[in-house]
Amino acid sequence: QAIFGLNLWTPLRLAAPLAAGMPTKAGRPKAKGDGDVDVNIVDGRSTLKKRPAAAVAEPVLAASSPACSSSKRREALPAGPLIERARSEVRFVPPPPPPLPPTPPQASLLLALAGHGLVARGGAVVPWAISAGAVLPGGNRVVTAGEDGTVRTWDAVSGEPVDTLSCYEGVHGGVLGIAVFWDGSRVLATSTDGSASILCLDESRLMARLEGHSTPVVGGAVYPNGERVITMGKDGSGRIWDTSTCKVLAPLAGEGKTEVRIFPNADHVAVGGVDGRVEVWRGRTGGLVAEMAAHSGRVTALALSTDGGLLLTGGEDGCAAWWEMPSGDLGAMLVAHASPVLCCAVSSCGKRLLTGTADGVARVSARDGRVLAEWHVVAAGERSSAGDAAIRACSFFSDRHRVLLVGAKGAQIWELPAAAQAPMAAAPLAVAAAAAAAAAAV
Repeated sequence: QAIFGLNLWTPLRLAAPLAAGMPTKAGRPKAKGDGDVDVNIVDGRSTLKKRPAAAVAEPVLAASSPACSSSKRREALPAGPLIERARSEVRFVPPPPPPLPPTPPQASLLLALAGHGLVARGGAVVPWAISAGAVLPGGNRVVTAGEDGTVRTWDAVSGEPVDTLSCYEGVHGGVLGIAVFWDGSRVLATSTDGSASILCLDESRLMARLEGHSTPVVGGAVYPNGERVITMGKDGSGRIWDTSTCKVLAPLAGEGKTEVRIFPNADHVAVGGVDGRVEVWRGRTGGLVAEMAAHSGRVTALALSTDGGLLLTGGEDGCAAWWEMPSGDLGAMLVAHASPVLCCAVSSCGKRLLTGTADGVARVSARDGRVLAEWHVVAAGERSSAGDAAIRACSFFSDRHRVLLVGAKGAQIWELPAAAQAPMAAAPLAVAAAAAAAAAAV
């Protein structure tokens, strides 16, 4: 422009609106008879020359053009389907739902133990309900407790009964829970009559009775050195006992407590409550270390890893979660169940988490929350009432591929699928023995 003295923008500004059929600077759209213009450059000057209207082809008017009449709009856009198709192209189409997760593999039933005998109820003969159970150290035997007031041991390979011990002399009530001493030679059995019994499995005898609760004793826990135990009453009260004198050493702080677990080194005690909270207390001084709002309802299950670094909780709300100990930091929330979680367990390596529910669903999860196995202990067609399917206690075997499930229908040993089997822990019994030895002075 500076060299040739040309104003190149002038013809472009004029030609662009005219060719597009848009308004010029005068504000008037180009009409059909206006023709077009030619731009000539002669001797460095630009001139405009109008072409006759006959020489100009009529532009195709778009539907959005200002000069397009209704008749032109009908000619420019075919009627009906094309318009509807255009509208459908801009209509919001929701994305397809994500694919359903694959169905977790199921465990295989290996053994169904014979149970605790039969009882006549409501005009029918039914089995005594088994309320609690555990795998004894070494994994060769399991122990169960029933509403018939007995504690029985079983061979874990053959399923044959080994011994039967009674918690009472004469009239008795049912056994609601058991806790195994660390050496596996004794168990603490809690009962409906407000008492607790210490039974020696090796000698097949009743060693001591702890009496003092005014309501049924629903559970308990054993200190690693075996010199003290904790019992929990249905009224939410707790007591710490001396096992040699059978005397109460102190009440458990607070009310509304439902579950209790003692850490392997006896430094801390975890307590769950009716308000859904879990508290971690110092075992020696009684100071509060951590408090977790774990569940929206009653805490119904607690389980500790072998080293005490992980606490698994289950609640009446159907949720389960694991927590880092003793800090109380949340590790992960597991996939929620459709019914309350009644029991839980941690494998010896701490990498597999087992939960059992009121509707009879057993599930093995990884620590990251993945469901590795899930199955129902009682087929739907075999259940006569909701309580028939409930899983009231569960335990891992130390061999990493079997679990024990205990419920109203009896005790069962299940083989886990390969994906749910826990990695082999390094000498789990040695770890437990070392923890017990470290706490011997407590």
